Amino acid sequence: MGLSQSVPAANEAVVAAVAGGALLLLLLRRRKPAADEPESRAEVAALYIHPVKSCAPVQLDAASLDRLGFVDDRRLMVVSAEPLGGNHSFVTQRQEPRLCLVRAELSAEVVRLSAPGKPLLAVPLRPPHPQSELRVRVWSDTGLRAVDLGEAAAAWLSSFLGADEEPHRRVRLVSCASSSFSRPLDARYAPLALRWAWGGPQVGFADGFPLLLISTASLEALNGSLSAMAEPMPMGRFRPNIVAAGCEDTWRRIRIGDMVFRVVKGCSRCKITTTDQATGEQGSLVGADGAPEPLSALRAAGRGVGSEVYFGQNLAHERPPPRHVAFDDHTCCRVLLKVHEWPLPLLERAARWLRGEPQLPVVCAGDRIEARRQESGGGAGEAARC
Repeated sequence: MGLSQSVPAANEAVVAAVAGGALLLLLLRRRKPAADEPESRAEVAALYIHPVKSCAPVQLDAASLDRLGFVDDRRLMVVSAEPLGGNHSFVTQRQEPRLCLVRAELSAEVVRLSAPGKPLLAVPLRPPHPQSELRVRVWSDTGLRAVDLGEAAAAWLSSFLGADEEPHRRVRLVSCASSSFSRPLDARYAPLALRWAWGGPQVGFADGFPLLLISTASLEALNGSLSAMAEPMPMGRFRPNIVAAGCEDTWRRIRIGDMVFRVVKGCSRCKITTTDQATGEQGSLVGADGAPEPLSALRAAGRGVGSEVYFGQNLAHERPPPRHVAFDDHTCCRVLLKVHEWPLPLLERAARWLRGEPQLPVVCAGDRIEARRQESGGGAGEAARC
């Protein structure tokens, strides 16, 4: 009898604990930002897309957003011609620094490739023959379904990279336009509100996250710490999507126009940053510790965490909130119940059409950035501030 009475009591205790936790979470969500957490305001200084992963960027005045990030950013990728373990592996400037010299011009139907010493090549984005799909790999994400863009693109890129003399350098060009393409964000870094949302946040062929933001202040601070013999580093070394006139190291959520973005984590940097994007020469500048620049300067500036160095912030974008929603914690939390729905819901698309607005959200150069700061000490990639 005593045991049967204790069971309802235990259930009531569990319910009370859950209710108390939910109430505490709600109060924390609604907490006003403290005086030492002011909003930071900046503006968009420049916008870039990289039509082919690891190839030359294209600067834009305005960029549209879809589920994978900026439209046409890193939707094409160079992969190894031969599969390993059933997957064609991604090829970047880490292995082939001269990829930075390949330029891609996109239109609705074709991508036009150009490079020093090579004739212009127009590659259909929708091959006329039945589409051939390949299984490709980006880091630990395997089995990604990608559309093979054909023999002409494969031969052109392979020849440019020197495969005529070294057959192991043969490559192919693929697109993530396959209807079965899916690549969720790494669950270790996706915020819970995004992870639980319908469909979850996705990414194309970028290394790990839809967008990369770097501020001009961060670059100026880095250039100030380079050795006296080093030339200032251009922003192109770090291949961002959004360049902000401001300081991004303490931001945790930003709003640009119609869009809200989560600052997910700092961007871990590799030897691509040591490649001169104008010549393809890699590792020509060496810092005081013997490491190539700018990796040496980043570590000296305190931007190292363990074996990694960080520069810039990876972003995940949320579903566009209604225009009237204030950019503060508790109103944003209510909007996040339906984040990341792509395409936008039918009624919202109809409302945009009636207002004469674009169907996809747009970020423009010169747009104001409203930023919420980190509440406490930064995480990985935030060891130093500009």
